[in-house]
Amino acid sequence: MMFVSDVLIHDYLDSANAMLLKMYRNRLKAYRKMGYIVQQAQGETGSGNGSIPKIDAL
Repeated sequence: MMFVSDVLIHDYLDSANAMLLKMYRNRLKAYRKMGYIVQQAQGETGSGNGSIPKIDAL
C-alpha cells in the first residue's frame, strides 16, 4: 500500500466577489479541520487581507 506524505494545494479566490470570498474562507476552515497547515506562499501577495495561503498536509 502506498501512502502520500506531502500534499500541496493551490487555492485561488476572487476577493472582489463577496460570495466567492466567503466560500474561500469556508474552504480554509475545512482544510484546517482536515489537518492541513495553511501558510502564505513565499513572495506572493493577494487581495483583501494581503496573503495567499499555501496549504500543506501534516
